[in-house]
Amino acid sequence: MLAKRGYGMHGERLVYHGEFTHKPRVSLLCFIGIGGLLDTYSTEGTFDRTKFTACCRDFALSGNVRQYPGQHSVWILDGAQIHCDKNIVYYLRSLGIYPIFLPAYCPFFNPIELVFGLIKGELRKEYKENDRQDMLAVVALVLLKFANRDFTKLFGKCGYGPRGFLPSVASGIDFAEMPGYE
Repeated sequence: MLAKRGYGMHGERLVYHGEFTHKPRVSLLCFIGIGGLLDTYSTEGTFDRTKFTACCRDFALSGNVRQYPGQHSVWILDGAQIHCDKNIVYYLRSLGIYPIFLPAYCPFFNPIELVFGLIKGELRKEYKENDRQDMLAVVALVLLKFANRDFTKLFGKCGYGPRGFLPSVASGIDFAEMPGYE
């Protein structure tokens, strides 16, 4: 990619000639459940603690979330600093939400990672570069496709099932065959 002359895939024609400018970055905070995409929040740039906390509060108080062990009361979070902030964790627990923190470098335990992969695949199909389409409108249309999708198998692939969390399912590791495992 040459920022001043154009850009394109290796071996293909250049898509853009002239000064290259990045489009504004849009970050999404999505909440999913077994029944599909529950809610989505977006912001220009990236989420800071204030925006993240406000979105979590709005979703938790929206009526979709019940106190633990109720519906949507277990939230799976990775080890990002914004997720591990003690004030955010205390606040979630005060609302009756049970946060689960995943180990580092284990995206295969996080169902939202698989959903984002599916969403990105759909966006590649729907969004055409240099088209006059509004990118946010395309993103909204793609997200609607995931609103009522059954994610039971997706959660199962990540190790979550009716009997709880089974990490050996998601990681493909048979812990019984590991030395020292009893």
